[in-house]
Amino acid sequence: MAYMKSQQVLVPRQIYIGDSAELKCSFETDSVLFRNIVAQKGQIELSKEFFINQIDEEKYDIKSVSISSSGYNTYVLTVSFVPWRTGNLSFPAFDMGASLNSDAEVYVMGFQDFEVISITKTESLSTLRDIQSPLLLPGTTYKIYGLIILLLILFALMVRIIMKRKALAFFFKNEVLLWKYKKNKKATIRQLLKLEQVKTMADSQIAREIQKITRSYLEFRFDYPFTKLVSSEIMEGFNKATCNLMSDKKIFAAEEIVRIFVRTDYVRYGENVSFKREEKHQLISALINSIEVLEAVDVPEEEAKTVKVAGEGENA
Repeated sequence: MAYMKSQQVLVPRQIYIGDSAELKCSFETDSVLFRNIVAQKGQIELSKEFFINQIDEEKYDIKSVSISSSGYNTYVLTVSFVPWRTGNLSFPAFDMGASLNSDAEVYVMGFQDFEVISITKTESLSTLRDIQSPLLLPGTTYKIYGLIILLLILFALMVRIIMKRKALAFFFKNEVLLWKYKKNKKATIRQLLKLEQVKTMADSQIAREIQKITRSYLEFRFDYPFTKLVSSEIMEGFNKATCNLMSDKKIFAAEEIVRIFVRTDYVRYGENVSFKREEKHQLISALINSIEVLEAVDVPEEEAKTVKVAGEGENA
C-alpha cells in the first residue's frame, strides 16, 4: 500500500485536553480524480469509516474529515478532532481513494504523531493555580467607581449632618412649629366666620364663643395661659408672653383684641344688652385682622424704608 507524501500542520500548535483542533495535511497530485471532484464541489466531506484501522475513541474524538483545494494540483486533507489524553497521539492511515469511490487509484494518507500538552507542563508548575476571580464585564469598572463616589458623597453628607445636627434639629422643629401656627390661625378664622353666620344663638352666647375661640388661639400661639385670664389681664399676658418685644403694629392689634374682649364682656354680663346692627360682623372682622397682624413677620424698619423707596422709584 503506497502512502502519499504530505506536510502536516497542527492548528493550533499547542492543544490541550478538550480543545477543538485540526490536523491539516497538504499534498500534491496530478490526479484527474481529485481535480474533477474538488473543482465541482470545492470542499468535500469524507466519511470517518475509511480510516484503515480502528479509531481509539478513548484518546480522541474525530468530528469530521474533509478535503479541499489549496492551489493548482495541491490539496489539503483536514481532520477535525477533540483530544481526551495528553502525550503523543496518532491517527490511523486514511484511505482517500475509497472514500472518493475510486477503485482504480489507491490514495492512502498516513499521519505523523502529535502531542497534546498538559496545562501544568505548559506553565512549568507542579500544582494548579488558585482559582481567580472572574473578570469584570465591560463598563462595570465605571459603575463601581460611580458607586464609590456616590457613597463618599453620602458619607460626607452624613458627617455634616451629624456635625450640624443641633442646627438642623432646630430648623425642622421651627418649621413644624410654624406649620402648626398656620394651621391654628386657619382653624380660628374658620370658626369665627362660621360663628358669624349663626342666626339662632343669643348675643350673650355669641360673645362667650368669640372669647373662647380667641383665648384658645392665643394660648396655643403664645404658649401662655390666656384661657385663665380675665379681660383686664389680656394685655399684661401679651407683654409677658412676648417679653415686651412686640412691634407697634402688633401692640395695636393686641389692644384691639382687648377692646373686643371688653365689649363682649359687656354683652355677656350686661342686662338686656345685645350687639348693635352689624356690630357682630365688625367685631369678628376686626378680630380676624388683628390675628393676621399677630401672625405677620415683622420687617425691620430700615428694610421697610428701602422697599418703600424702591417702590416709589418704580412708580415714578
